[in-house]
Amino acid sequence: MMNEKDFRWEIFLQPYEMAVQSFIIKLEAIKKQHILKGLKNPIEIVTGRVKSPESILDKAKRLGISLEEIPDKIYDIAGVRITCKYVQDVYEVAEMIKNRKDLEVVEVRDYIKNPKASGYKSLHIIAKYNVETIDGQIPINMEFQIRTHAMHLWASIEHSLKYKFLRNIPEDIKARLFAASEAATALDLEMSKIKQLVESLGGEGIRRQPYPAEQLEIYPNNMKKWWWILRYLIYGNDLYNQEIINKLTEIGFVYDVENPELIISVGGDGTMLNAVRNNLFRIDQVKFLGINTGKLGFYTEFLPSEIDKMVEFLKNKDYRECHFNLLEYTLINDQEQYTSYALNEIAITNPIHTQIIDVYINDIHFETFRGTGFLISTPSGSTAYNKSLQGSVVHPEVKSFQLTEIASINNRVFKTISSPLVLPKYHFVSLVSKNYENIFIVADGEREHLENIHTIKVTLSQKVAIFLTKKEDDFWIRVKKAFIE
Repeated sequence: MMNEKDFRWEIFLQPYEMAVQSFIIKLEAIKKQHILKGLKNPIEIVTGRVKSPESILDKAKRLGISLEEIPDKIYDIAGVRITCKYVQDVYEVAEMIKNRKDLEVVEVRDYIKNPKASGYKSLHIIAKYNVETIDGQIPINMEFQIRTHAMHLWASIEHSLKYKFLRNIPEDIKARLFAASEAATALDLEMSKIKQLVESLGGEGIRRQPYPAEQLEIYPNNMKKWWWILRYLIYGNDLYNQEIINKLTEIGFVYDVENPELIISVGGDGTMLNAVRNNLFRIDQVKFLGINTGKLGFYTEFLPSEIDKMVEFLKNKDYRECHFNLLEYTLINDQEQYTSYALNEIAITNPIHTQIIDVYINDIHFETFRGTGFLISTPSGSTAYNKSLQGSVVHPEVKSFQLTEIASINNRVFKTISSPLVLPKYHFVSLVSKNYENIFIVADGEREHLENIHTIKVTLSQKVAIFLTKKEDDFWIRVKKAFIE
């Protein structure tokens, strides 16, 4: 039997992350094709998520499922959510999914025609999908959730209340939630009728004669005006989780482990790096905010004693967005190549043998390096390991990345540049070696395990991690506080 403590979640979850990323791209492409061809587009928003290890284990324990049974008996580890304008669009998208050749549909659960007792409505499709990996094809279960905007708003709020009340929602709130579900259904019905009316009038144009008021249905009395609600996830130290959840719930925010818009990291810079790395599959859909319980806290904005300030910060939108470009690296062997991203850096070291590495800049041979290895860092990561190697501190607004030597050999026979190189965006570095056998490749503190590598390509990615920072915050003040004061 597998041991929970020794279970390699990062390896187990990677095929699921690949599947989610793949289908987000595929469905966005379908959406774009509809638009380019002038066709009615049934897809509004496509998002995805992979359940966290904590969420998977919680579900397994509730269902009495062992670790070995998780791949076969938990169907929603990989989830893709498609939001539509109209109920008719939901069923149109469902048919698209069911007719795909790269999926085997296992089950369709129509909670629109047959809502759950709570009032939950959505259409779920469970399917088998073969993920191509270095170990061959791995079949995984994945779930597609297709719903309208009104259904999604209700589900998000109900989900956050489950966490607030530990799945034991008071009966009076359950009754109100059910009434709200009925109101959401009425809204979807009315919007469908409006759509039909517009279509009957010949498209999207405005009717010259006003539509008779007596033919319009009146909204139910329990209909409310809904407003924008931010969905968030807390990552890291759980000591302050409940306090944060309680205070953000009071201002209308929703705790959402599956589809967050904001990830709040509680810990040090290492925790934030892990948060970014574990959410690379949805890096385009989320922003990050840090609460520092560590030492340096370069990526964090608040202390645990400042949770109230953080709540006001989010409530009043008293922040600015800082965009930190990620490092894109590709590991290549004779059979395959693997691409991933890092916020801070990628370290390439060999603790056993001297490295002999041919360095190419934009496919032009620059030098033959002998020594322990290289560190390649982003501007935001230039204050980390790079600084201890006497690399340059680079402002994040300078779109660049940095190549810094680690213990190079320089004598009468062997020469290297012996200086950090700062390269602009769109440039790339290739590190080619015949003795990568004992190499350690560590990206943001996490070791990569691809074997028999002969080439490592690195460049500055167009992908960014977006951090919420205080408006008065300045990079150089942060550097001063971290290293001088």
